[in-house]
This record gives sequence, structure tokens and C-alpha cells, in this order.
Amino acid sequence: MPDWMTMMKTSISEVFETAFFETVEVQPAREAFSMAVFGVQDLTGVVLGFSEGLDGAVYVVAPDRWVSRITADFLGIDPDQVTDAQKADTIKEATNMIAGHMFSQFDSDGRIQLGIPELIRESFLIPADLESIKGTMVWVTTDTDKLAVATVLNSAGFPAS
Repeated sequence: MPDWMTMMKTSISEVFETAFFETVEVQPAREAFSMAVFGVQDLTGVVLGFSEGLDGAVYVVAPDRWVSRITADFLGIDPDQVTDAQKADTIKEATNMIAGHMFSQFDSDGRIQLGIPELIRESFLIPADLESIKGTMVWVTTDTDKLAVATVLNSAGFPAS
């Protein structure tokens, strides 16, 4: 079984620093996800399921203002012009890139099948959304914000070829 923590740290750093020009520090989560950790701010969350060789999901939870800022930077537009649809597309793509990079580190045959990233809910997250996420979790600290990423495994092991 791969070292999830190392793969997550490497993938998150590569994606945020290369694609979004965000300097990040990735640390294991010592506490469970909760709204209290993020303070009083609106949060956006994405879940991306995967199956075949492994079955589970990757979650990314971020302050909405951070998602707005990276979207504006990524699209080269004024932050006031960013739409909810553009923010959703950006955070979904970031989640897809993190998962793809993570699995490419050990799944050279492409057995793991990524699903389609989805917002956890259309509006901002509620406490129950975060409390339901269990798995290998890390905190991602940027220059301005704190994000959370988790990988949840429901089952592991590649089927016999």
C-alpha cells in the first residue's frame, strides 16, 4: 500500500505551486475537520470519487474567498467578475489534478478510475458536511488561508489481472 501522506503532500504541493502559483505548506491534520478550525467564513468543498483498483474519495475544503482569488488569478480576471460557476470549475479542477497526480505516483497501469468532481453542496458547507469526512487528512496553509484535503479509502487492493 502506498504512503498516502507522502503522496498527498507531494501532489498538493505540485498542483498548487505549479498550476496556481500558490506557495503551500502541507501538514498532517491532528484534529478532525470542523467549522471551528476554519473560523467564521464561508467554505466551498469538493468530493471526487475513485474506483477499480482502489475505492474511495478525495475531498478538498477551502475558504470561499480563497477559491474566488485563485479563480480570478487562474482566469486573469478581476476578482469582482468571478462567478459561482467559475469558482466551482476551478476548485473541481484543482481536486481532479491533485487526485490524478497522487494516483499517477503508483498506478502506472491506470487501473484507478477517477469520477467527476462534484461540489459537496451547492451552497456553503455546514458542520455536518465536515464531520462526515473521515480518512487521511492534511491541512494546507497558503500565504493567506488554511485549506483541508482528505483521502478516504472504502476498500483497497488491485483486482487480479
